[in-house]
Amino acid sequence: MRIRFFIAALVLFFSITIQANCSFNQAEYIKDLLNPASIKNINIEIPKSSKFNRNFAKIITTPSQNIPPELKKNFFAILKVQYKFGECIHEGEVRQNGDWKDHIDFVDGMPLRSLNVKLKSGNILNSVRFKLLIPSTRNHFDEILGTIIAKEFGFIAPETFEVSTNINGVQSTMLFQESARKELLEKNYKREGPIFEGDEDLLWSFKERENFELENISLSRLVNEKWFLKGKSSQHITLEAFARLQKAYLDYANKYPYAFRSGLFPNKEQSSIFADYSFLMISMNGLHALRPHNRIFYFNSFTNYFEPIYYDGDLDILSELSAFEQSFIGSLFAEGYSFQHINKLLQKDVSENLLLSFKNRVIDFDEKLSNYFFASLNQLSVNMKSLQNQIDEANFSVPNKSFDDDILKYIQRVKNYDLNQSTIISIEKKGDNFFITDSQNNTEKINTRELSRVLSRNIINNKRYVLLSELNSVEQAMNDVQTIELEYPAGTLVASKNLHIEIDPITRTLTMSQSSPQDWALFKNTILKNWTLIFNGRKAPANPNTESQRFNKFGMTGCLNFFQSKFSNTIISSVNGNCEDSINFVNTMGNLTKVEVKNAFADAVDADFSDLEIDLIKINSAGNDCFDVSNGKYNVRLAILSDCSDKAISIGEASNFEGDEIYVENSTIAIAVKDFSIASFNQISALSTQLCFELTRKKNEFGGAFASYFSIECDGVNYIDKYSKLLGPISEF
Repeated sequence: MRIRFFIAALVLFFSITIQANCSFNQAEYIKDLLNPASIKNINIEIPKSSKFNRNFAKIITTPSQNIPPELKKNFFAILKVQYKFGECIHEGEVRQNGDWKDHIDFVDGMPLRSLNVKLKSGNILNSVRFKLLIPSTRNHFDEILGTIIAKEFGFIAPETFEVSTNINGVQSTMLFQESARKELLEKNYKREGPIFEGDEDLLWSFKERENFELENISLSRLVNEKWFLKGKSSQHITLEAFARLQKAYLDYANKYPYAFRSGLFPNKEQSSIFADYSFLMISMNGLHALRPHNRIFYFNSFTNYFEPIYYDGDLDILSELSAFEQSFIGSLFAEGYSFQHINKLLQKDVSENLLLSFKNRVIDFDEKLSNYFFASLNQLSVNMKSLQNQIDEANFSVPNKSFDDDILKYIQRVKNYDLNQSTIISIEKKGDNFFITDSQNNTEKINTRELSRVLSRNIINNKRYVLLSELNSVEQAMNDVQTIELEYPAGTLVASKNLHIEIDPITRTLTMSQSSPQDWALFKNTILKNWTLIFNGRKAPANPNTESQRFNKFGMTGCLNFFQSKFSNTIISSVNGNCEDSINFVNTMGNLTKVEVKNAFADAVDADFSDLEIDLIKINSAGNDCFDVSNGKYNVRLAILSDCSDKAISIGEASNFEGDEIYVENSTIAIAVKDFSIASFNQISALSTQLCFELTRKKNEFGGAFASYFSIECDGVNYIDKYSKLLGPISEF
C-alpha cells in the first residue's frame, strides 16, 4: 500500500512540476498572488514572431472596418509574469481580440494589438483565460472603475486592471480583463453552470454582407461547451436554459429594429436583477453593455434564474445622463420600479472600499486619478437620481407596440436572406443520441458532441443550425418537485415530490425521510435559528444506478442542500445519504451547534462559498471525503471523523480554515490543503492514516497551499509539493 502511494505521489509531483515555473514558493505569497498590485509586468514572447507580424499586417490592410474572424489565429506564446517578489513563467496561446480595428495600433512605429490569452500552465490572479486590451477600446479608467462598481452592487464582473506589458519587444500599458469562464463564476461565489452570450457570427460582414445586416436573425450561443459535455445533468440544465434564452432573443429579433435599445429579459418575469443591472449600466452611460450581441448570461440552477455578467459597456461615467423616450423606459422597468441602492455610493465605507480597489488596479495613482475617482462617484450618484426621476415620471399607461415571438416569422426572415440555415423546432433524446427536427419536418440523428456544436457555434459540417425548440421537460420536471413556503422557520423549502417532510414548531424539529435514494431537499434563503434538521436516507441497492455527474438535473449535489441560508445554534444530522454529498452548503453562513453524518455514500459534508462556524462535526463512514470545503471561511472547534475512504478534511480553492481539536481515525488522508488555501490547527490526532498532511496545487487556476499546526499525533507521513508549505513544531511520527 505504501509503495503504491509513493508511486502515485511521485507521478503527482512531476505532473504539477511541469505546469508552471515560479522562482518563489507560492504558499508564502497567497494573498499577494490574488492582488493585482503585486504584478509589475507581463512579458509575452511569440516564438513565431514573423507569422504573428504578418497576421497583423493582413488585419490592418483588409478593406473592412472590422477584423475578419478568419484572421484571429492562435499563436504559441511564453508569458513571464514579474511580481514584486519573483517571476513565474507560463506557456500559452494568444490571438487577436476585438471586432473593430481600434484593437490594433502602433507604439513608436511598432505594432500593438489587443489579445486573447489562454494559459496552458499556471494562472494570473486565478485566471487561465483573459484579454489584454488596448485601454482606449474600453475607455480605460471607466472600465476599471465600472467593473469594481458592478461587483459592489452584486453583479458578476470580470477582474480588470492596468498592467505594464512587453509583447515581442513592444512596451505598453494594457488592460487585463479575465474571460467569462468557470474561474470568473467561482470568484463571484457561483457554482459552475452554463454561460451564454449573443451570437455574433452573423453580425460582422457575414459572407460579405453589411455589418449588423443580419441582426434580426442573430440569436444566442453557449460559451462553455465543455460543461455541456460533462454529462446528462449538465445537458438537461443547458438545454432548458438555452430554450428560455433563445425565446428572449427571438422576441428581440422579431421586434428589431424597433427594439434596438429595449430590454432583454430571459427570466420568466422581468426579475429585479435585470432591471437593477439595466439601471446601473444606464447610469454609467453603458448602453453598449445592454446590446444583445454584447450580453453574457449565467444560469443559476439553484434559483432557476439567469444572471447578467458585465461585459463591454463602453462606459462614460463622468458624462451627464440623457433624457430617454418613455417607450425605452417602459421596456426596461416596470411601473413603480425603484432602485434600492441609490444612496449606496454616498456611504463612507463603500466609497473607501471602492477607492482601495481602484488604487490596487491602476499603475500610478496620483492626484489626477484621485480627482477622477471622486468626480465619477459624484456624477454616478447624480445620474442615478436623474434616471430614477425619469422612471417615476414615466407614463406607463402609454401602450408599447405589441409583438410576439412567433418562430414562423423568424424562419421567413431566414428564407428572405437566402441563408443556408436549418431551424430546429424540436429535439428528443434517445439513448446517447439526439433526434432533431427542423421547420421542414426533416429529422436527423446527431450525437452529443454535434449538438454541443449547434449550441456553441450554430454549425455542423459547415452548415448553420439554430435551435429554437420548445422544451416541455421543465414543466414535467417541476411536477416532480414540491415547494413549501415556510413561515416558521422563515424561507423556502424545495424538495423532490416523494420526500416525506414533518415540521414540529414546538420542538423546532424538521424531519425529512426519503422514499427513494434519489430524494433530496433544498433550503433557499432560510433562517434557521435554534432548529434541528434530521435527514433520514434510504440505503441504495448494492450496485446503485447513480447519476454520471455529481449533481442532478436540478443542480443539487446533496441529499440535503442549503443555499443562501443563515444558521444560529442549528443542529443538522443525516444518515444513509446516497447522494454525491449527504449535506451540501452553498453561499450559507452562521453557527452550527452540531453536524452529524453516518453512512454517507460519497462526501459526507460539502461546503462551497460559505462562512460557517461549527461547534462539533461528527462523521462516521463516508465513501469519499468526510468534510470537504472550498472557497470560503470555516471555523471548527471539534471534529471527530472516522472511516473516511479518502480525506477526513479537504480544504480547497482559496479557503481559510481554522480547526481547534481534530480527531481522525481510519482514513486515507487526515488533512488535505490545496489551491491557495490557508489552514491552521491547534491539536490534531490522526490514527490509522496513510497521510497526515497533503499540501498541493491541484488545479491550474490556483497555486500552492499553506498550513500550520501547534501539536499533532499521527502515524502517517506528510506530502508537500514545491508550491506549498507546512509549519509546525517538530513531532515524532
